[in-house]
Amino acid sequence: MANWLVMIYLAGNNNLSEECVFALTEMKRAVLSDNVTVMAQLDTSVHRHTPLLIKQGNTLHSDLKAAEIQGAILRAAQPGAKATSTAPQEKYVAGEEENLPSFAQVIFDFVNNCVTGQKTKADHYMLILSGHGNGVLADFLTQEQSESLDMVSLTQLIKKIRNDTLGGKKLDILGLDSCLMSMAEVADSLQDFAKVMIGAEGFEPLSGWPYERVLTTINEFAQRTEGTDDQNVRDLARQIVCGYIGYYTDYLAAGVSVDLAACDLTRSHSLTRAVKNLSSVLRKYLPKREIRNALILSHWEAQSYMREQYTDLYDFCQLLARNCEEEVVQTACQGVMDAIQGNKGQQGFILKSCYSGLTVQYSFGASVYFPWSEETTGLNRYKDLSFATKSGWASFLQAYLAATKRDPRGQGPKDSLESFAPEFTLGSFRVISESGMSPLAIKSGSENKSGSENKSGSENKSGSENKSGSENKSGSENKSGSENKSGSENKNLANSIASMKNPPTEFRPCEDCFQPLPNKPSAQKRATAGQVQTASRAGSYGTRRSTRTKKKTSKRY
Repeated sequence: MANWLVMIYLAGNNNLSEECVFALTEMKRAVLSDNVTVMAQLDTSVHRHTPLLIKQGNTLHSDLKAAEIQGAILRAAQPGAKATSTAPQEKYVAGEEENLPSFAQVIFDFVNNCVTGQKTKADHYMLILSGHGNGVLADFLTQEQSESLDMVSLTQLIKKIRNDTLGGKKLDILGLDSCLMSMAEVADSLQDFAKVMIGAEGFEPLSGWPYERVLTTINEFAQRTEGTDDQNVRDLARQIVCGYIGYYTDYLAAGVSVDLAACDLTRSHSLTRAVKNLSSVLRKYLPKREIRNALILSHWEAQSYMREQYTDLYDFCQLLARNCEEEVVQTACQGVMDAIQGNKGQQGFILKSCYSGLTVQYSFGASVYFPWSEETTGLNRYKDLSFATKSGWASFLQAYLAATKRDPRGQGPKDSLESFAPEFTLGSFRVISESGMSPLAIKSGSENKSGSENKSGSENKSGSENKSGSENKSGSENKSGSENKSGSENKNLANSIASMKNPPTEFRPCEDCFQPLPNKPSAQKRATAGQVQTASRAGSYGTRRSTRTKKKTSKRY
């Protein structure tokens, strides 16, 4: 048997507050043995970073009140004190880490207090971060009061937990109970600090993980007496994935589609190497039209997420190997697929990947940033990620987007071209699509809670009367805004690109509007043609008005 310490941080100071409380009630329903200790920390507008020992018996309300009082006593006794670690340090140089951002420090303190506060040292450690997620290019655990993590601060946090709290030992399982986080880039950033990562490629419903099932599964594995520790950890991760999918299979009746994957982070380097080889081969063959067309077709068909900004890596490679006749490209694609799912008895990067529903059925466990058109801000930010440079994927994206970008309309020298600054083209050329989204509310900070109302900042919460029940007039949204009067797609004042996936970002003045005007016809010809009648109409009008008002027509009205 093994002792497990499970730590769950609930970032619910946003539209997830009710779901976070529901998650706590689910946790309290799980029957746990002495081998499993579960600590949670609730963060809402009512409870600010309230830690809670999960156990059966008292009501959740009474447990939270007691935890709040205990926390206040501790803070009063040690004003301004920070938690310190008594864990031994291994392979850690003092001063190596930068100071964590304040929100990351809050999560670190929670984890540190959980680990150092245990009477018996645990054999295995699992950390679950529950909240909003947006993949590698946007914030993670986004909350009100501008609290969130990005990939840099998330990596710093998990690294500091390994070094300062666990004495150089990796987390056994890192659970990301949020949207869009099962990405090759995320895994590459965290591979040195955790053994297994569990997350979704696509959107998660607001209700998130079924925690009674998850904790019950952990409790069952804690009782195991056979098998190696690492093998049991991997088997547990697989079972958590299956339990999640089984839970949401019942929701097929409501049209819900979900996916979840367990990733072996010790195999992340193999995936990065395989992607590097693929990137190199594709850059070499991009000038060939048939290769480029096969790339575009495979990109088009592949499973996508986050408004087609992320793509399932295995599915893309599988399609490209089928659509491209170049053997070297097929071999490179097969190398990526083998790295993901394993080959010849060797374990791959993905331990288990499952789905339920039609919209994410081609999810194989790991997505990658793969936009249709270049967004300068996003691509520059992407280049800062370790995976982007080590795998060569950022270089491939630059070459691919340049090679497939449509030419500006019209003829003429290049110096006749005009363009907008990137910050203006960003919104105009982003692919707008509803494909792949769950009809339920999702746990992504950039998506809304019900499809017509957003509680994260893009819609106000003032209760101002709106024109249709889904759009307000408070000033934080315009009258056409990001929602139209029917609640579906908008009639925004700014045109945006939809089906043109990689449009030109430069343009020439419209030739039809700026052609030289023909010679003007003579006044006699214009009058004959009935083109000039202004004077006679004005005279007639003046005469009628003078007659009607008995006043001089020279008077100014």
